[in-house]
Amino acid sequence: MEYKFKGINDEGKIVNGSINEENQWGAISKLREDGITCISCEGESEQAEKGAEEKVSYKDIVLLSRTLKNNLKSGIPITISLKLIGNQIKRKKLALTLKKVIFYIERGSTLTEALSKCGRTFPRMFISMVSIGEESGKLEEVFSNLEVYYTKEEKRRKTMVNVTIYPLLIFIASAIGAFIIITKFMPKFFANAGVHKSQVPAITRFYMTLADTLLNLDYLVIPIVFAFIGIALVSYKKLGYGDSLDKFKHTSFFTKGICIKSFSCRFTMSLRMIITCGIDIKSAFKLLVKTEGSAFIKERYFSGIEELEKGVVLSKVIRNFNLFPEEFLVSVLLGEESGDLEQVLLRYNEIFEEELNSKIDLMVKLLEPGLIILAGLFLLSIYAAILLPIYGIYS
Repeated sequence: MEYKFKGINDEGKIVNGSINEENQWGAISKLREDGITCISCEGESEQAEKGAEEKVSYKDIVLLSRTLKNNLKSGIPITISLKLIGNQIKRKKLALTLKKVIFYIERGSTLTEALSKCGRTFPRMFISMVSIGEESGKLEEVFSNLEVYYTKEEKRRKTMVNVTIYPLLIFIASAIGAFIIITKFMPKFFANAGVHKSQVPAITRFYMTLADTLLNLDYLVIPIVFAFIGIALVSYKKLGYGDSLDKFKHTSFFTKGICIKSFSCRFTMSLRMIITCGIDIKSAFKLLVKTEGSAFIKERYFSGIEELEKGVVLSKVIRNFNLFPEEFLVSVLLGEESGDLEQVLLRYNEIFEEELNSKIDLMVKLLEPGLIILAGLFLLSIYAAILLPIYGIYS
């Protein structure tokens, strides 16, 4: 199969291309031999399916996992369980997708095969864990773990969304107020006062020039803004700026703590969930790298897989991630030696969750007054641009 890839070569540059291999991991290994660290690698069939289906939300995944877990415990067939879930879900597209899953199952497909045939509707982690559950005979336990996993992911996602709403509202309100003052009030005031640009301070000239530009553009401002946003999104996805931003988020002083703790929560929860089903660490890493969206983290997974193939123990592999605290690494080493690794991961998942929540709370407390101060300084600069010439006129 032909795989389209994006990666980083030995010179640190973003490269794109295609490669023919039997499977995805073979393609990634071949690229690694050629000195390319793979960021993304997808087959043509995967790209064709991408975006074709409506992606299921974490909230619906939790409902799906909980219902299937309870019904399996009660001995209810999966097809009947899916029909019950389809009747509860209000989104028509998702209900139709569940009908498609039932259709495939009734014609002999396994649940994993039926979910895989629905394109990108269901997360890869969900499908992979269902596959593990079917093979190991622990499907009920898998759905129980998936319910807990996606409940935490949904809670974390909501928290991050709530954190960004307030700054966004402040930014929008400040921008609207500044736009009205600059384009409506300032030009009329200085025109009536007979003040020329050459007679005012530099900050006033800047805002007068900005006002003239916005007024000359008239209604073209809106399409220009949307065009700028579109160019920024294309640059983010196609030119590799997204990877730079992703690395910045994980290394910046302001966002490093939250990003790393968020990853630590995902890592400990998902790894525990996988090895509970009897999967070895190397296979678990290969599964996790497929479900990871961060290029910064993917690079570490790829390096970790190579080390695991050489026989390096887990504690040394994740030490090279340079993301985990020393006490966690020591506990993982002891857990490997004592066979208590699952409990170690569970215990530290709870610790990382508490630390992440504390960091988010602190960020919110600092962010709100900080943004108010920035918005105040911005509006103050506009008032200064107006008041300084007035003071000059009267003096």
